Amino acid sequence: MMRETYQSSPSVLAEALCHDSPLRSKAEQSFNKVLHSTTLTKWLHFLIDPSSVKNIKDDGIQQFIVLPLEKQPGANVTLFEQHIENLGYHLLSTRYGMETTEKMMQLAQEKKNELGRDT
Repeated sequence: MMRETYQSSPSVLAEALCHDSPLRSKAEQSFNKVLHSTTLTKWLHFLIDPSSVKNIKDDGIQQFIVLPLEKQPGANVTLFEQHIENLGYHLLSTRYGMETTEKMMQLAQEKKNELGRDT
């Protein structure tokens, strides 16, 4: 079902489960059909450290992070994008000082706007 209906992507299923999705009813039925042999907590633990779950034999994923991305109504960027921008600003200002950081951020925004106009 996941492969055929949702292109093997939990993200596609998650989008279909959204409140305003026209596919929500079907997605809810699909979601209810999904059965797991282990809890979500154990599964996430397995992804990070496969040896922590004895009844799962696969290798897991050593460098893996799950980030929910949600764009708030009326927002131009997701909260994650805002967080990354703030982190970049903090790192630059710590290394180069506020004045240089402001100039770099202004130049980056101008370049971003310029590239946006070219497309």
